[in-house]
Amino acid sequence: MTIYVIIFALMVFMAIADILKLISRDWYRHIYWCLVTILIMFKGLRWDTGTDWTQYYMCFERSSWSNIFSYARYGTGTKLMEPGYMFLNTLVKTFFPHYTFFLLFTNAFILISYGKVILKFIPRYSITVLTLASVCLELFPVRQSLTFAILCYSFQYILSGEWKKYVFAVVVCCLIHRSSVVFIIFYPILKCEFNIYRNIVIYLIFIVGTQIFGVIFDFLHNINVINVMTGGIMDTYDMTSSTMIRMDEESSPRNYILSRVSSMVQLSFFAYIYTKMKAKRYRFNPFFQLSLNAFFIVLCLNLIGQTPGFGSIYRLSNSLAISYALCVGFAIYYFIKTKAPIIAIFVFLLTFCIKLNTVPIMRPESNRYRLFVPYKSFFQEDEMVRSGRRW
Repeated sequence: MTIYVIIFALMVFMAIADILKLISRDWYRHIYWCLVTILIMFKGLRWDTGTDWTQYYMCFERSSWSNIFSYARYGTGTKLMEPGYMFLNTLVKTFFPHYTFFLLFTNAFILISYGKVILKFIPRYSITVLTLASVCLELFPVRQSLTFAILCYSFQYILSGEWKKYVFAVVVCCLIHRSSVVFIIFYPILKCEFNIYRNIVIYLIFIVGTQIFGVIFDFLHNINVINVMTGGIMDTYDMTSSTMIRMDEESSPRNYILSRVSSMVQLSFFAYIYTKMKAKRYRFNPFFQLSLNAFFIVLCLNLIGQTPGFGSIYRLSNSLAISYALCVGFAIYYFIKTKAPIIAIFVFLLTFCIKLNTVPIMRPESNRYRLFVPYKSFFQEDEMVRSGRRW
């Protein structure tokens, strides 16, 4: 746990210094990118740490220019791995034949992409937002995180109305993970005018209507064309996966209700700040609106994904997880502008603790805990593996 404590303590310390404006503007960007680099090294130099380790290590080891379009990760007869991801593995392996390099390069792309988006959206309190992002985003990214970074980077196309470029970005994402086709429907939702009353009503309808989603899943599951189009994803993420997620995250009706109420309260809080900032016509209000729409999508996907048969949708909610950190960043900016730094620090610490509590390292009772603690680096690659068979 030591390295986790050091990393998060450093990030929180720098975030508070950021809010209190104790960091020189001359050094600000240097410190920001230094923190990004630390996160890249932390995530990229791991060994057998995090989820899905074995299968992706196997993909790298077995990747070659001859099987980019024919590699089946679960063996002959199973669904083929996306060619874009296999191409990336093969390209890196050709020049750097060690899995650690692949992790470093992919994590660098992911974190630099998020880092640039944070700087563009909230240039003054970027360190604070980066700190929140460190617990909002996946602790140790895997394949799907590459598509999330591309989607996040394509926010600029939504803001500028360049839908063709956005569609192209989604196509690239699909070459890495088929489920990214869902990103297409995000475009009009992310671009629309945010309305808290309409969104709360929609959210309540989803809460009431989740019982019928299981019936819908069974209907779609039996349509072969849909299974083919989604690469068999409906067979992979069935009722068992969703049930496991619900048991792990919300083990009682009381927790379920509290989670739903908390979601609506936080969305309403961000909407209130947005209304205040919109009245003062801040230049980055379009960014805030986009972040609010993205956060609303996350809440809905989380809700639907906890319904039996829709486990894959739960995972897709991570695609816009950066939106929470951005919304908190805008709220902090507002409180600093209204000369309430104490409230800004309180909001930061509260939201950071809320998200930190969802990180696997904070849940010793969870089966995933053993995949994260203790942290292993590439120096320990010869030790006994814990994630499964070494390929």
